[in-house]
Amino acid sequence: MALPTTPEAWLELHDGQTYWLKDQCKIGRRKGINDLVLDVPLLSREHAQIDATPHGFRLTDVGSSNGTMVNQHPLVRPTILKDGDTITLGNVAIRFRSARPPLPNDSEDDYMLTTKKLGALRTADCWLLITDVEGYSATIEQLGSQAALQQLQKWITDLRPCIEHNGGIINSYVGDAIFAYWRTDLATPAQVITALRELDAQRSLSPLAYRIVVHHGSVLFTQSERGEELSGQDVNFAFRSEKIGKRLHNHTLLSQKAVESLELEGHCAPSGTSPVEGIPGLFAFFTPNAEVLRPDSKTGCRLLLVEESSVLSDGLAHLLENEAGMKVCDRAQHGPTVRRLCAKHQPDVVIIDLAVRSTETLALIQDIVQESTSSHILILTGLSDVNFVERALRAGALGYVLKTDPTSQVIEAIKTVAQGGMFLSRQIAVPALRQLTGGAAERMGVKQGPGALSDRELDVFRLIGLGQPNREIAMALGISVKTVETHRENIKLKLKLGSAAELATLARQWAEGRRE
Repeated sequence: MALPTTPEAWLELHDGQTYWLKDQCKIGRRKGINDLVLDVPLLSREHAQIDATPHGFRLTDVGSSNGTMVNQHPLVRPTILKDGDTITLGNVAIRFRSARPPLPNDSEDDYMLTTKKLGALRTADCWLLITDVEGYSATIEQLGSQAALQQLQKWITDLRPCIEHNGGIINSYVGDAIFAYWRTDLATPAQVITALRELDAQRSLSPLAYRIVVHHGSVLFTQSERGEELSGQDVNFAFRSEKIGKRLHNHTLLSQKAVESLELEGHCAPSGTSPVEGIPGLFAFFTPNAEVLRPDSKTGCRLLLVEESSVLSDGLAHLLENEAGMKVCDRAQHGPTVRRLCAKHQPDVVIIDLAVRSTETLALIQDIVQESTSSHILILTGLSDVNFVERALRAGALGYVLKTDPTSQVIEAIKTVAQGGMFLSRQIAVPALRQLTGGAAERMGVKQGPGALSDRELDVFRLIGLGQPNREIAMALGISVKTVETHRENIKLKLKLGSAAELATLARQWAEGRRE
């Protein structure tokens, strides 16, 4: 396993996001002066700072009102962070992570003597998982160290939820590998298998190729100056099996103990036998069959719902679950979660509300279409304007229905799209087809009216029509007020409007004819 060319560290935030650290990171509530802005109670405007030093990353409290703690101890002076430290800022906890050096090559007995001096030993049976980037050194040579490091960061960010959302605990990031475990007294085989499936499904989305190794055995736990340490013969076995996977040209490798403990006998193909360095004997290895790695097969049509309102999502899920032959496999509210759940469930149909931020939704549609050949997109929205219909279909959606359509028509649309067909709400089908085929001006490359606006400008135009001021538009779209003002000027130019009053009037007339 190759080590990254530069030291790297990151913060695992309270909302599940990952923040990658550079030379300096100022943390607080105030925008403009902080690198990491957290809008949480009890956090000061300028709360803490993390600096890269020759000895590691140093955390300093910069005079916050409610203080900073590390591992539940008040921070009274600047301190060097270690992998796994929990930093509490006000009432929010975040975790510091950094790549650790590889495990020592000393014998197990020598390693146990060292750890005994550092903390009391305890043992537990665990499933051990190692996922390791293949050919990272070659990636560095091909792309350069900075671009390769960015891909490694994305890889860690994408794979981490696959493990932690299924009960796994990431013990360490060792070079370009992730080392995680599940204690058998606290987890189930189903959790490990689901994590394995999600990790395997993520391959199609990952910028880097990687190998997965799973083993089961007895683990020694202790605390050292580096945090929680896992050691013992089975830990060594898991790490050294990664080389065996490479030699056997196997991307997902299970030891015989893993197969037996996960109850996968008869569902794995033999990969071969091999000695393991430093451990007496010859060991059998296996690769899981396709039905193990494929998400649970459900009868009927698998659906993923993407809706910002949890109330509407609950109602739609209840409606569809009562429809024979349909199964809601999951629900999501925003883009990153949607991409992960698509990889996990491979749904037949992703039902998306175009919502206010249509620009982000159109980009999401394009990503899903590019990344999955088995998932089709159906838009279920209150936006009836043909400009939105055209843009959604051009982005890759196969269907577009309205929330005011009869339930029977929505069900018909889902079934049609699931088979790869196209479906348009009967309320908008004729004008939408005219828009798609285009009139004389369209054929000459000249768009007129709101159709001439960009996706973002159309978002702004719609919200102006709903009577929202610039500040509310900026908040709704996640952009600055100045950017909204720029869009307003561009809209006036494209629509040949002379004043803000004319813009407001036209936008209101346009919106009133297209409300839900």
